[in-house]
This record gives sequence, structure tokens and C-alpha cells, in this order.
Amino acid sequence: MNNDLLLIQEIKIRKKEALHHLYNRYESLLYRLVYSAVKRSTCLRKHLNRAIQRNLAFP
Repeated sequence: MNNDLLLIQEIKIRKKEALHHLYNRYESLLYRLVYSAVKRSTCLRKHLNRAIQRNLAFP
């Protein structure tokens, strides 16, 4: 009976650790996706602004 309780506690601890690990991986992936999107958006904005400036300079 005591071994069963220890086993149940061990399973709960491992489950909690696994969930934290999954959450950290998800958070990291989400951060990288947002960072990439912002970086791409900023890069596109710079290219668009340069193209607009070129078109204004040479109509």
C-alpha cells in the first residue's frame, strides 16, 4: 500500500515536470514565431519605404 502511494506521487511529479517541459517548449516556439514575424514585418516595411522613396524620387 505504501509503495502504491509512492508510485502515485512519483507519477504526479513526473507528469508535472513533463507539463512544465511542454509549456516551456511551446513558449519558446511561440516566442520564435512572434520574433520571426516581427522581424519579417520590419524588414518588409523597410523595403516598402525604400521602394516608395525611390518612386517618389524618380517619378
